[in-house]
Amino acid sequence: MKLNITKSMAMLFIMISMGLIASSCKSESSEDRKTDQALLYLVNSPATPNENQFVCLSAYSLANSCVTGTVQLFNPGVGCANATLDALPTTNGTINEQMIALRECVRKAVNDPIQPCNMPQFSYATAGQVVTNVIKAKCDVAEYTIAPATTTTKVNLTGLLKY
Repeated sequence: MKLNITKSMAMLFIMISMGLIASSCKSESSEDRKTDQALLYLVNSPATPNENQFVCLSAYSLANSCVTGTVQLFNPGVGCANATLDALPTTNGTINEQMIALRECVRKAVNDPIQPCNMPQFSYATAGQVVTNVIKAKCDVAEYTIAPATTTTKVNLTGLLKY
């Protein structure tokens, strides 16, 4: 059952992405380029994204919502590739736990009640500026619980965002 849901989600994501390709051919706004980054990942990946990659792609999408420039974006094609995810140290928890922690840290930065970085007046021109000014405050040393134990681990999650 879980496998069918994952495959259905992957197919839905691919169909939406293909629709975005067809509709974004006419303009070159920063929103279109963010979409192109996710599409670049899909084109370069020979298989449908697995569960870790889905979580990673959502973290990168959230992080890219803080970037208004078009020169340097977070690159999910590199950061969410199987080779990159498989190279993560498992001493800090499983890959899935690390990706979920990354997504939650980025979500905290994006949903900041005072200065949400996805608002135009609080966004930044490059991905490096987003990491330095926003994400480091939330994810530099993030704490998360490793299952099944209830121990809390501190991990620097900013290194998981590639640009």
